[in-house]
Amino acid sequence: MMPGVGDGYCKATVAQDIQWPDTARGTTVHMPCPDLMSGTAHWTCGKKWIRKPNLSDCVSSWMDEMLNSTNKAEDTMEMVKMHTSSRKLRAGDLKKAARKLIPNLVRKMKRQLPNKEKMKSFTKMIVESGSNLLSKSQRNSWDEIPRFERSRAVTSLILSMEETAFDYAAMMDTPGSLTSSGENIFLEVKVVKERGQTKHDIVLPSASNQPSDKWSNMVDKIVLPLDSLPSKKDENVHVSFLMYQNLGEMLSSTASEEDPDQEGQGEQESMTYTINTNIISASVNGGHRITKLNRPVIFTLEHTSIMTHSRYIPLCSFWDFDPSNLTGHWSQEGCQVISSCPSNTTCQCDHLTNFAVLMDVSGTELSPEHEMSLTTITYVGCTISILCLFISFVTFTLFRNLQSDKNTINKNLVLCLMIAELIFLFGVAQTSNQTICAVIAGFLHFFFLTAFAWMCLEGVQLYFMLIEVFEAERSRIKWFYLFGYGVPAVIVGISAAVRHSGYGTERYCWISTDDWFILSFVLPVAAVLLVNIVMLSIALRIMCRHARLTAAPMCLKDKSKFEKIGTWVRGAAVLVVLLGLTWVFGVMFLSEDSVAMAYIFTILNSLQGLFIFIFHCLLDTKVKKEYRKAIQRASWLPDCVRVNLGGYTGSLSSPNQLSSTGQNYFFRFLTSRIRTRSSSLTPVETSSQKNQQSDMDSFLSSQDSTMGTKLNRSRNPSEKLLHNGHHNVLVTCCEDEIVGDLSVMDGSVIDTEYVTEYCQKNMMVYQEKREYSSASEQRKIML
Repeated sequence: MMPGVGDGYCKATVAQDIQWPDTARGTTVHMPCPDLMSGTAHWTCGKKWIRKPNLSDCVSSWMDEMLNSTNKAEDTMEMVKMHTSSRKLRAGDLKKAARKLIPNLVRKMKRQLPNKEKMKSFTKMIVESGSNLLSKSQRNSWDEIPRFERSRAVTSLILSMEETAFDYAAMMDTPGSLTSSGENIFLEVKVVKERGQTKHDIVLPSASNQPSDKWSNMVDKIVLPLDSLPSKKDENVHVSFLMYQNLGEMLSSTASEEDPDQEGQGEQESMTYTINTNIISASVNGGHRITKLNRPVIFTLEHTSIMTHSRYIPLCSFWDFDPSNLTGHWSQEGCQVISSCPSNTTCQCDHLTNFAVLMDVSGTELSPEHEMSLTTITYVGCTISILCLFISFVTFTLFRNLQSDKNTINKNLVLCLMIAELIFLFGVAQTSNQTICAVIAGFLHFFFLTAFAWMCLEGVQLYFMLIEVFEAERSRIKWFYLFGYGVPAVIVGISAAVRHSGYGTERYCWISTDDWFILSFVLPVAAVLLVNIVMLSIALRIMCRHARLTAAPMCLKDKSKFEKIGTWVRGAAVLVVLLGLTWVFGVMFLSEDSVAMAYIFTILNSLQGLFIFIFHCLLDTKVKKEYRKAIQRASWLPDCVRVNLGGYTGSLSSPNQLSSTGQNYFFRFLTSRIRTRSSSLTPVETSSQKNQQSDMDSFLSSQDSTMGTKLNRSRNPSEKLLHNGHHNVLVTCCEDEIVGDLSVMDGSVIDTEYVTEYCQKNMMVYQEKREYSSASEQRKIML
């Protein structure tokens, strides 16, 4: 290994049966061709080896023999036809045949001054040989030729075919036509009487002369206005017509004349068009020059792929090339679309040349301003969404009092959605590596499906909670996990097995819309949305029915249950609408570039996490209790924060606080959610405590007449009693109101959990030493 091999060199390797040495960056190394082929192979080192080695200048021994043959042109062409039909050609053989061998034989045939029969035979052989070069079996070899060189080779082949057709048409001195066809090329030459004797336009191919093979059912045709064709009035009109199959795949669809394969150091071509028809060529009297016609030619071309999406815009185009150096590009000058349907397009052009219909697949191009705005919205919005989803996940995971089947569903929903959002944010545009892009698309497919699956389970769980009188003895959570992750895994697995190429597109690492592959995502999502809409409709009907039963008062437990379910129903309904709308616009945006779709999808996508956090955390009473408890326990927080957000009012551990004003403290405890902990006691729920809860409910009901009465009777609103019996002034952030002083109205919604906890931890003697003056006083304190 040479000195300094590392970052500044491409390491030695074996490729295409050639041992390539260590090569400095920015240089091209040349090596002899392998397998006894003549010529030189070369490979360029950029930051790494660029693509594959270029063997387009390596030719086989039989090609050298054909190039150096001294036989007659028709005999050599017979050998070329035999070699091209019986083997898979090397890239160098294809390039040499199209650029040099066939053009040389055409010129050689012209110099031999053949008769009509020999010219007919030669024309048939060159059509078959050219057709062999365009065979699908040769596609991989064509792809090994650098794009720019491939385009020039194909242009040379087109010129050779046209020149052969012109030469044969010139030998036809009477009106008539001749057809010749191969697997991928169809040729017709036609001689028409003088324009003064013919009034009809010329239609090619002629219906009477179509061969009996696959070309007989072709839709492609061209109508030439005879009165606009360039010829003298007293001369016959010689017309040549050629149709090429598979040719468009080998012609560059950009106007750039630079070769990115050689000079771009790996820069990829930006493909904005796709050729979606055969290519046809029509010329009159052997003229290559583009001629403006008085009346346009009209041609119809059948689409090779059915176009059912509005994002595909047909463009009537022609191959505009320079015969001197064979460089060219697709142009729409002088051509326009007359009509188009999913299966074919009709065009008109004011000149004759090589025509094709290109599909503009770039859609609506976003301006730099829109790109910047969308990028900002995406990163800011998705960051907020992911942060809210993360907080929601932590909430559902850490707080033990929230654990339930409903909470497990929420936890998995936000987890899957958070992972999907992260992959979407950082991976959806990683299209440089096809394999990695396909993997990203597969993971996106899976995690978005799991998010919808858990959303479906949320609707099902709400239904169970409403129809069941008692809670289920056995948890359904294992079945939920099986459905939430198993069903999406099966869908993605089947989709990948049936059509793995459907993952990843040219523009996004997402599911391809070709061949309806997108239905593997759309149909499950539609099914989930339908199920949730049905479940939510049932839930709303049940709740409305209970709301109308005002004659029979609802017990506190049932009232609390329906209040909680009402919050969950609202959250689930918002989630269904938000996720549903997001992916209605999401599928439209990822399948069709549109400014409006881009903004709508980006904004909705960024709102998902925020709305989940609001409806499943901030508006959920039980979750808010846990937040307040956590803030109260956080001694490291400023007292101002603990008072305003957690309802903290200082320590209440002294038994002296249970005085005649103890009732007011008790109510303030309930309404402010004060949670006083005792390290030495373990709460145990008993049947007597449950009875106390019922009694407390009755007691609360009796306080309706004192709704506006303040419950805090402290002599100083801001003084709080400490353990040592002294008072401490607690500074708060309020000025006009006393923090912690709440009315009975403020505390009207009381969870029995607070009553039970208060009874367990505060309405008993604390474990501290004290001498009582009398037994009666001790009994009084115990009560």
